[in-house]
Amino acid sequence: MRSWVAARHGRWLAMLVWGAWLSLAAAHAAPPPEPGFTPDPATVQRWRTGAHEGWRYPQAGWTVLHIEGPPRERGLQHGHLMAAEIAAYIRALSEYWGPKAPPAAWARNRAVSRQLFLKGFPAEQMQEMQGIADGASAAGARVPEGGRMRRLDVLDIITLNASNEIDTIQDALAVTPHAPDIRVATQQGAPAEPRPARVPRKQRPQRCNAFIANGPATADGQIVFGHITMYDLYPANFYNVWMQIQPTSGHRFVMQTTPGGMHSGMDYSINEAGMLLAETTLDQGPMVPGGTPLAARVRQAQQYADSIESATAMLTQGDNGLCSTEWVMGDLKRNEIALLTLAGGQSRLRRGSRQEWFEGAEGFYWSDNNIKEPGARLAATARRDGRPSAAAIYPPSKRDAVWLREYQAHKGRIDLDFARRLLSTPEIVSAYGIDAKYTDARLAAQLQTWGTFGPPTGTLWPPTPTEVRDHALIRPLVPNPWTLLTAQAPPAPSAGARQADRAGPRQAWRTPRPQVTPAPAPPYWQGTLLPASDADIWLSAGFAKLERVLAGLAAPAEPGEPRSHPHDNLGVELAYYRSVHGLGARAGDDRPLAATRPHMGDAHGYHVATAKGTLFLAALRDIVGAAAFDAAMRAYGRQHDGKQVDSRAFQAFLQTHTRYSLGPLFDWWMQQPGLPMLAVAGAESRAVGSGWETLVTLDVSRMGPVLAVPVTVETAAGDVTQTQVFDAEHPWIRIRTAQRPRRVVVDKHGVTPRGNGSPFTILTLDDELEKALIVYGTAGEEAGNHEAARVLQTALRRREHNVLPPIKADHEVSDDELRRHHLLLVGRPGTHRVSQRLAGGLGVRFGTASFTVRDRLFTDPDSAVLAAGDNPLDARYSVVLVAGLGSLGTYQVAGKFSEELLSYAPIVVLAHGRPVMELVPPLPELTVAPAFK
Repeated sequence: MRSWVAARHGRWLAMLVWGAWLSLAAAHAAPPPEPGFTPDPATVQRWRTGAHEGWRYPQAGWTVLHIEGPPRERGLQHGHLMAAEIAAYIRALSEYWGPKAPPAAWARNRAVSRQLFLKGFPAEQMQEMQGIADGASAAGARVPEGGRMRRLDVLDIITLNASNEIDTIQDALAVTPHAPDIRVATQQGAPAEPRPARVPRKQRPQRCNAFIANGPATADGQIVFGHITMYDLYPANFYNVWMQIQPTSGHRFVMQTTPGGMHSGMDYSINEAGMLLAETTLDQGPMVPGGTPLAARVRQAQQYADSIESATAMLTQGDNGLCSTEWVMGDLKRNEIALLTLAGGQSRLRRGSRQEWFEGAEGFYWSDNNIKEPGARLAATARRDGRPSAAAIYPPSKRDAVWLREYQAHKGRIDLDFARRLLSTPEIVSAYGIDAKYTDARLAAQLQTWGTFGPPTGTLWPPTPTEVRDHALIRPLVPNPWTLLTAQAPPAPSAGARQADRAGPRQAWRTPRPQVTPAPAPPYWQGTLLPASDADIWLSAGFAKLERVLAGLAAPAEPGEPRSHPHDNLGVELAYYRSVHGLGARAGDDRPLAATRPHMGDAHGYHVATAKGTLFLAALRDIVGAAAFDAAMRAYGRQHDGKQVDSRAFQAFLQTHTRYSLGPLFDWWMQQPGLPMLAVAGAESRAVGSGWETLVTLDVSRMGPVLAVPVTVETAAGDVTQTQVFDAEHPWIRIRTAQRPRRVVVDKHGVTPRGNGSPFTILTLDDELEKALIVYGTAGEEAGNHEAARVLQTALRRREHNVLPPIKADHEVSDDELRRHHLLLVGRPGTHRVSQRLAGGLGVRFGTASFTVRDRLFTDPDSAVLAAGDNPLDARYSVVLVAGLGSLGTYQVAGKFSEELLSYAPIVVLAHGRPVMELVPPLPELTVAPAFK
């Protein structure tokens, strides 16, 4: 009894404090930094249901919507007021899921919603969604079905609200034991595991950034809260609804949503009980059959939660596992913040009140789609086919580093200005940012937030040619000014003419057959390894990464995939890891594998260890022999799946599969930075019988104790390549050819894990675009080169990081500027003064109207080449040549940076009318003419 009285007294005291705090907040709210917004009465639309009225009006790119009353009445208001947008959003989702057969895609996902979601919504939510469907249908919204137009029903609204979950089903099924048979219409396709060098061509948009801060992190100790939504362009056009819901039970709340949304699918919401909720999407974990839809749980938390405990309970209870998310949460009453990982059976809550911070960032939680909880990471990558995962290690992203850097720089000073500045920073916004919102305790207590709809960096997001082809109604995303969203009641209605340009609901689609997604390639070996210590991170990550490479190389080529020599394919894959390692090493982050020390803010350190570990395993495979090594890895993966592994035990295991002593080799790779260096000590050829014999000797002093290296002898009849394991006792190889040798090339295709040559590929600069400079040629084809430079600039901004590299003409750029940047040189050397100086060592020879790559001549004016290498003025940076044999070729190849085509290759040839060719150029230092005896 005494504890009940104390609890009751505590609740009354909390309510009194909360009420007093609200009064103070209202009385002392800081004046807005910009003039307040008053809706134009002529733009206001209203819909009354009995005693309750809903309304909407436009505000700086947003549609502000208010609904109130019992569930069905709220839904009717919503449906009537947003009918045109609801119909258009259904069309957009249908085309997004199935651009070749939108009605079939919508019908398929309605069936999925019936199977998975229909019975998971409480009665109140079902009544509201039925009201939305009825209201929209009464206002004219229709959906095509079976050659006719039908009214909307509640299943349409459920499908719309569950769209985020539908998008994750295929990924979830791939990691769900005993997964049910569920067929989803989605253009995402099966959860592909592309070869690492091709990841940029396959990447899905990053989805969201969020932060919440208080206490020692903020200027006044109170909460500051912000969020950015990221998504694909077509659906993103509909994410501009700022809705206030005033229910008859629960709490009044505001949220960002879509037409027809009954929860904040973005997610960003504030309720009058003082709860702030925002999330970012994570890599998808397993689904929980029979669970409650996330849409239903989110809405419950938005409407009914009044504490971090209650919000957590509502979000986690009955979790169906779909749409794994990370939630930043704030409780204004208690001035408490928290971070919830919502991932089915791997959910975990971290609370500021328990001092559960990451990397010592007191008073600060950030979320950027990167799973912080190890259990959730492993669950999201534990594929049913047993494919290895590198998820035992946290992979820091560039955004992680920026969040932690900005926290450290502004700790104790975080406020609204900090939020606006950071949420407009290209590194945080990325190329997929579609909005930004932020608030603090004073504004949030009044359900107010600052927001901008459109790219927060203030740049236009135009659709790509493919998007225009697939989506007739797609529009560019245009930046809008920041505005204070208050959901204030609009002025009284004004008499006058009806709006002449108000949209009416319409639906119509083409009806081709849906596309079929090919099945993913089977794993090359299985098992996920957990590192026993930091010094074993390389093994865990490399085991998974090398499997991706080998599985991809063994799989059938996808339609449209570049066709290259098998050795070139492997060379490009290893070039990717050499580039990752080399970029980090040249930035000063190289270290021995045994000295690896992970940190959430150190992306370079993680990538250096992962890349070097992958290259080490590739070297071991060449030494042990592919068949024996692969069999050993399959056995090792089965024996150690889900277990901790250490490097020395792995060495002992692998030693039983080879005659070469691995102890010195492991010591060399583990205890020193860098990669093996190759050198040619000599090459001699002599006639032997009816053919020729060439003796090639390598300088083995800097390549480690032992290394397998391919050596090629080029003749008029073709190449003869042999691979040998070189060491101090066997530094030479004899190669017989039928024809007289022309040249000897060591590691011609770049398949040896080596440190020779430039680490740069055409895309290595992707993560350092803020250090890039575009220089176009004016010595010829000036107008075409300039236009190509502009296309390239836009394409690079759209790739990921939303950075707009500057453009300069070749005659106006200084040597100091050339020295301090990654250079993108637009125009072949004959048209470009800087290309003439700096692009001579990239493996491409130019004539006046031709170019040659590895003895293959290209002459069509529309052919083009991309080639990368060291910046001769400072090898810390790269040079990327973007060059066609005519203005059109240069213009077209510059635009390829915006398409899902390019990979991490040092050279990409786009020959007119031919498949794309990717390769690693032979190194001059490893190419010699033999001496004849």
